[in-house]
Amino acid sequence: MSEDPSGRRDARVQEFTAVCGLLLTLLTLYEGPLLRMPWWGQALVILGIVVLGIVIVAVATSSGGAPGIWPRVKAAIGRAVEVARWAWGLVRLGAAGIAAAAVVILGIMFVPPLWSAATSGGACGEPIDLRVVTDAENVGPLTAAARRYMADRSGGGCRAVTVDVTGDAPAEQVEKGFSHGWTSPGTGLNDDDCSSRPARATLLGAQPDVWIPAGSIVARGVRDYLEGLSTCSGKVSPVLARADLDLQGSVASSPLVVGVFSRSDQPGLVADGGKRKLAPLLDAFYKDGLVRSLARPSPDASSSGLLATPLLYQAMPDSRGDPAKVEEALAQTEAPAGDAVSMLCELRKGAPAPPDGMAVIVPESVLARYDHGDALGGTGCPSGAPPQQWRLFPYYADDLPVLDYPFVHVRWQGQDTGRRDRAVADFRTWLQQDALTREGLRTPAGALTGDDHAVRDLRNGGHPVPESVPPRPPAGGQDCTGSLEELLGCYHGARPPLPLSVMLDVSGSMANPSGPQSDPRLGFAQALALRIMDGVRPSAPTSLFLFSRPPRAPLGYRMPNGGLAAAAGGESDRSDVETAVQRATTNGWDLPLTSAVDQAAAHLPLGRQTLVVVTDGQAASTNPGAGGQAAALARRLKKDYPDMDLLIALTASSDCRAEPVASIAAAFGPDSCMSGDTVDALTSLVMARIYRSDG
Repeated sequence: MSEDPSGRRDARVQEFTAVCGLLLTLLTLYEGPLLRMPWWGQALVILGIVVLGIVIVAVATSSGGAPGIWPRVKAAIGRAVEVARWAWGLVRLGAAGIAAAAVVILGIMFVPPLWSAATSGGACGEPIDLRVVTDAENVGPLTAAARRYMADRSGGGCRAVTVDVTGDAPAEQVEKGFSHGWTSPGTGLNDDDCSSRPARATLLGAQPDVWIPAGSIVARGVRDYLEGLSTCSGKVSPVLARADLDLQGSVASSPLVVGVFSRSDQPGLVADGGKRKLAPLLDAFYKDGLVRSLARPSPDASSSGLLATPLLYQAMPDSRGDPAKVEEALAQTEAPAGDAVSMLCELRKGAPAPPDGMAVIVPESVLARYDHGDALGGTGCPSGAPPQQWRLFPYYADDLPVLDYPFVHVRWQGQDTGRRDRAVADFRTWLQQDALTREGLRTPAGALTGDDHAVRDLRNGGHPVPESVPPRPPAGGQDCTGSLEELLGCYHGARPPLPLSVMLDVSGSMANPSGPQSDPRLGFAQALALRIMDGVRPSAPTSLFLFSRPPRAPLGYRMPNGGLAAAAGGESDRSDVETAVQRATTNGWDLPLTSAVDQAAAHLPLGRQTLVVVTDGQAASTNPGAGGQAAALARRLKKDYPDMDLLIALTASSDCRAEPVASIAAAFGPDSCMSGDTVDALTSLVMARIYRSDG
């Protein structure tokens, strides 16, 4: 009896449907990378499954009696064509077939996540990692908000996204980082030569997807700088990769405020509700003796400090309108360098009471979180609400800048994928729904919300806190606030331009601590040297000398090149000098101080300059005849370098009255030796002398 063709057709259709259904079911239970492919990739996978089903049915139903392999292959191919025809007939069966296919496709798309949610602990897809850099003073608020965002986007025991928040570098380093694959300055790259290769490159961190600086003027300045550079291909070298910056609007805001400690707090000074300019506000505090010094976050490390600087040049009492005098006054304030967070943290460390008569200029959000006891984000920062005497009270001025925290989408060549773009866009949308107001910031329009408890609590004690502080551009002198380039130019131009040379004692005694629980003396000396170098103009020539003598070498040992370790003639290579300071290590015995200065002097430039010798003072036994040698050296230097100031800066617990330093100071002048228990105190003394030398 012959086989019924219709029966064979139905059997093959059933076999084909069964095989495809099995394969699609397996795919439905699969939760690997295929399910994260774009729609066209998934469509190709489904088409491949259909073809595979045709082949399997054809091979399974082919006759096994054909002699030889080729007849079997030909028979299988014939069967495949025949099954494909019946499969096409199945597609044409109508709405029922289309509906069935839709059900299968929807199952592929939605069953895996539903299954994962139901089992709570099954295999999860790999979350996407968003790398965010922000102003150092905003790390604490943004980290707290990022935790809430990750929790909002998690479900069924699976995390869809991780957000890593880190503090960014100063604006000038950020410019170089975004132009050189997020590497630090000092790589030796030529921005105009795409074929140049660095001898070394140090990453600033993982290349960011999002950048949230303190102000739009900073974001625009960096973007414009990048757009002005020639385009190099990151495929040639990752260090040549340049970021594409897309500014996408503000996510929060915070005004700068003047903060005073409880002993200087006088709410009556703002009886007008705080609607006054900064100049009369500072005049009132200084006139009554409530404030005698003002601490500003370092513009070298903080955008908020940089944005406040032009206005301070116009508003500081007794030096108004003279940027150099304002910088001199600010440099003499015994406050830690760095951003606002590190400044407040360091002030509280180990001090029984706040500095008498000191005021600070900081973002409102930092002051509010500080008083509220929230995490500020600083390393080793005291936790919890401060004692009453350490509380800060805010005073508002309607010309102080308002930080507007723009959201910048950063795209790197080869990393710009649709999935990453969608994740960045979702994070931005979430932040722009006032997510940061719970962390001490205001809305982008400057308004307080009901969630902003930290800022609202500042009203305790009768202090006025405005409900709204709309964003406004930085205020200050002409040609200082139009762009990031102008801001930096005014700040750099106000600092001393004279050459600076630092001599660093690296003899073995510098490895000893200054006290029972102190760091090594060399660490103190290195921190001081870096602070002094940061205090002068970036274009000022800068040199570093390291001095000691090898063990058992005679006291008259001559150092190679006079101990010169690094020298910079401008901004481009200042980082090399600072790196040499950081890498200095103790080595050898004392080299007499007069001999070290005499050898270094042969490598100094002519003209007005400052030479700072940083040492622990050494021992009288290793400096025999210091008095006579110092007098002779002073006469020679007065002849060869009549406009040079020599300063001896002693590490903590050292004494200018001890030998051999006392004899050397007597030869060079009573003010030539300085000492201080902290780097901050000693920096203020040294910088005051440098400013006086500058005239």
